[in-house]
Amino acid sequence: MGSICTLKATEYADYKFEGWYEYGSLVSTSKIYSFTVENDRHFEARFTAKYGIVHFGIQGQGFIRNYLENDSGWSVVNIMYGTTIFLEAVPKSGWKFVRWQGSSGSTSGSIYHTVLSESLHFEAIFEPV
Repeated sequence: MGSICTLKATEYADYKFEGWYEYGSLVSTSKIYSFTVENDRHFEARFTAKYGIVHFGIQGQGFIRNYLENDSGWSVVNIMYGTTIFLEAVPKSGWKFVRWQGSSGSTSGSIYHTVLSESLHFEAIFEPV
């Protein structure tokens, strides 16, 4: 009792230190936290991923520029949180772009952008002309 205790959090490659928590409450956002031991305490170091998983898919005939350039299927990409994602749906000859569909909602513009704050999935929907 009365001794100084120091906690040190070490971040690893794909994770960012969020803070020290005690019984669910944030105590400190500093990677190094010192306190005087007066009684038993229980701390938890919390980390968050630096990257989100983004799924890109196509329904019909077309492609998503820069992310899914092949004719069909799905692609999975790890993208750093805070990155602005620019999507452009490009139809093949004889097809037209209809809408984006997925966890970001639905929109009809062929160019779509968002700042990544969570893992998402996008699907470009194409129909015959």
